[in-house]
Amino acid sequence: MSTPNTSVWVCRGVKTDKTYNHVLLFGSASARFNYFTSKAVRSFDRYTYQRTERYLTIGVNSEIIEECNYLVFINRTFSDKVYYAFIDKIEYVSDSTSRIYFTMDVMQTWFPDCTLHPCYIDRQHSSTDRIGDNIVADDLECGDYVDSFIQSIDTDAKIAFLVHLILIIQTQVAICIRVCITDLLNTSLTMLKVLADLLTVQLKLVRLKALFLVICRLVNLQQELGFLLKIMRTDMALEIKNCLLILIAIIEFLIPQTS
Repeated sequence: MSTPNTSVWVCRGVKTDKTYNHVLLFGSASARFNYFTSKAVRSFDRYTYQRTERYLTIGVNSEIIEECNYLVFINRTFSDKVYYAFIDKIEYVSDSTSRIYFTMDVMQTWFPDCTLHPCYIDRQHSSTDRIGDNIVADDLECGDYVDSFIQSIDTDAKIAFLVHLILIIQTQVAICIRVCITDLLNTSLTMLKVLADLLTVQLKLVRLKALFLVICRLVNLQQELGFLLKIMRTDMALEIKNCLLILIAIIEFLIPQTS
């Protein structure tokens, strides 16, 4: 009969979970082991062989380890293989005994032992998070535009159309800020020119309340374009901003003439 020689570390505050959305990467096996065991609330030696499924029973009250979320153990009798696991549930057994249900962390336990052969990478993270570093188009069909903001206006149908047009432009500018697509900037410029024509010809009949709403929408759009200019210095973006300033000036000039 073999001598019990399993070591266990019960850890708290480990910044990873079994969704694998945030997998930790280490430069060496020792760095991995040192990181996880440094988070240990309790450690135990000379336990019997621990299987990699079901649960682990340890000699500690459940309240002492109730905030723990990770488990490390080594069955030293047979090898020095380190096993890493996520804690699913901690169950009270007695005042001095707890049962820990766990799920193996396959990335930390077995992935380091894998050999990655040359392969084709279809998609990967950008090396930096700076805006504009990764502007390769995905060529994916986005479908029709969907308004994220809808507000009914008790006024002339023409001004309602103008506000709706501004909201569409805002949506396009937001997309431009994220992916810097020149075609969308071009479309925004065309729509702003159409908006200028409509305002010049038809806005004199609009009530003051509706005018104020249009100004608010245009000011929001101006702020978004200001951010766009910081990350994308193009003549087209400057032309859009200048057109926007002209529109605001036209509306402010027309306000005193409305009732």
